[in-house]
Amino acid sequence: MRDQRKTVVKMENLEQENQKLKKEVEDLKIMKEEKKKWDEKMKFEEDRRLKIERQLVKEKERCQQLQANLEQACGREKVALEKIQQLETLVRNQKFEITSNFVTSFKAAQAKIKGLALDTDLGGLMGYFKEVVDRQIVEVEKEDV
Repeated sequence: MRDQRKTVVKMENLEQENQKLKKEVEDLKIMKEEKKKWDEKMKFEEDRRLKIERQLVKEKERCQQLQANLEQACGREKVALEKIQQLETLVRNQKFEITSNFVTSFKAAQAKIKGLALDTDLGGLMGYFKEVVDRQIVEVEKEDV
């Protein structure tokens, strides 16, 4: 009887141990599932991080390209401004030259008019003067264009 009692106690202990082990196995299965979910979440987050890093690299390259384009545009603008200044100087010089030529031609026309004899008909004199002035106006317009 005593042996039986020991055997029953052993059986009860084994049964308790078995229940503990089953409980641990269940806990481990739950933990395994949670780890699997966690690993999936971590993989998703890692993929997301890598995607963001790739986008960041692309944006950085795009910014560098935009910076290079901006620097080129600034260089072209500087060259264009220098050309504009040169053209403005040229136009000022041309206007001075045109004005000077006009004044010279006008004075020459005045001298010719004064040199003409008094018996010259006034209509011919006015026609000549108009022709000289018209020629100068056409030259000024050509220079302005």
